[in-house]
Amino acid sequence: MSFTSSRPVALVTAGLVLVAGSARASGFYFGDNGAKAMMQGGAFTAQADDLTAIMYNPAGLAQLDGWSFAADVQLLNHQVNFLRQDPGFDPANPNTLVNTVDNGKSGLFFLPFLGGSYGFKVAGRTLTVSLGVYGPPSQGRYVFPAPNYTKEMSRYLESPRRFSPQRYSLISNDIIILYPSLSLAYAIHPRFMVGASAQLVVSHFTFKQAISADPTNPMTQLAENPEFDALVDVNVSGQVGFTGIFGVLARPLDWLSLGASVRPPIPMKATGSLGIAVTPELSALARVQNGAGESCAPADPSQASPCRATLEVTLPLELKFGVRATPYEGLGINADFVYQGWQSVDQFLLTPQDVNMVLGGMTTPVEPFAIPKRWNGSFSGRLGASYDVIKYLTVHAGFLFETGAAPPEYYAIDFAHPTRVMVTGGVTGHLGPIDVLAGIAWAPNVQSVITQSEVRRGSTDPTTPAGVVGAGIYNSGGFSILLGVRGRFPPKPKVAEAEPPAAPAPASTPAPAPEAAPAATPTPTTPAKETTP
Repeated sequence: MSFTSSRPVALVTAGLVLVAGSARASGFYFGDNGAKAMMQGGAFTAQADDLTAIMYNPAGLAQLDGWSFAADVQLLNHQVNFLRQDPGFDPANPNTLVNTVDNGKSGLFFLPFLGGSYGFKVAGRTLTVSLGVYGPPSQGRYVFPAPNYTKEMSRYLESPRRFSPQRYSLISNDIIILYPSLSLAYAIHPRFMVGASAQLVVSHFTFKQAISADPTNPMTQLAENPEFDALVDVNVSGQVGFTGIFGVLARPLDWLSLGASVRPPIPMKATGSLGIAVTPELSALARVQNGAGESCAPADPSQASPCRATLEVTLPLELKFGVRATPYEGLGINADFVYQGWQSVDQFLLTPQDVNMVLGGMTTPVEPFAIPKRWNGSFSGRLGASYDVIKYLTVHAGFLFETGAAPPEYYAIDFAHPTRVMVTGGVTGHLGPIDVLAGIAWAPNVQSVITQSEVRRGSTDPTTPAGVVGAGIYNSGGFSILLGVRGRFPPKPKVAEAEPPAAPAPASTPAPAPEAAPAATPTPTTPAKETTP
């Protein structure tokens, strides 16, 4: 078996390109965030009456006066399995010389939301200020079978070709993205509100997969020789980015609300270590090192590689439109249309930083390169309802339909998201100013059969066709457990001060009675003289 000088370079290039492809694991959504919204099928743009309005429609925050808080957690379980096949296989008679692999060891993925707000009056209208943090709605951790290269008597204990046939697509990843957010909303009219969320973008990516430099019959997966595999580890932290969401909410009628929001595309750039560990067979031919001559495969596997690389990817534009009707008291019906511009993910770009291939005394820089994805824009239709059964209990139900972004020829195990539906539901208990929420979202299994694939290992050698690694039978489904708590403490209405009682009239002193006039002194009467007859 012989190698041309281009083969080891192709080895490194193939690995870097394929590992970059795994980054979409946090860029392809599984439903949406927010317990209350997801219990209603993710239809919340025109309701937006809790703190998850930060991400659905910031204008809705103007409905929250006084102090409010929200704390949610979703426990995501996206179940994926894959039976790898060669291109052009007969779906009715798949090859049985490989095992079906799945991400059964991934566990539940923790998706948080946490926020608080305060609303107060400005010019007689509510102005609300909010702080929050949350992650995009995607399971960020996947663990598939790792190849076992242990040999006994020159034979593999577990043939990688059989027990981990997906090793050239994905072995594992663990990806975290968070959006710390500051939001403002104002009711410029009792029936019209506007709002905006200013957001930082914090991210970290780790993933692992194998690459192959075996030049023999690269179009056939059964011919892949594990002796010429190398394990690639990427551990990169994203530069802190910035994005925002703008929203409006109108209530033209007492029973009708309309809402809309937009978030622009988010360019992301992450830099960190790039580790490449080659087999003894490959190490005898070439090595990969940085400019200082340090091997990209550190002697201590617990240490980060001294080699560096930068990953670039763009998360999509998002547009949301919603309507909410409340035909009678206690019943709310929501409908949303959501568009995601995944065509921004035309490719993934990975740039090694001062990484070289040393072969036969010659040092060749490993150049930047990209892997095509050719994703399309996707949309989802959402329908949800809530009903107040009694004063202390509200029930929710919803339905979500969303299209996949990856065309069939670029569908891959690194994040298998087909066109699918989700059925959701739950309850809210009202305990004074506190609401407690519990629900579930379920995505039935969808099987995708890919007989012709353009998902390849990648190569810089134009004379050798790159091996196809994406053909096969995929199954994708799962569920989310929805838990949350809300608190709202509106300001107490001011009690009008009572007018002080009128002061009692001062007690009047009775006027002294007028003095009685002195009695007249009788005039003495002179007795009449008797008249003598």
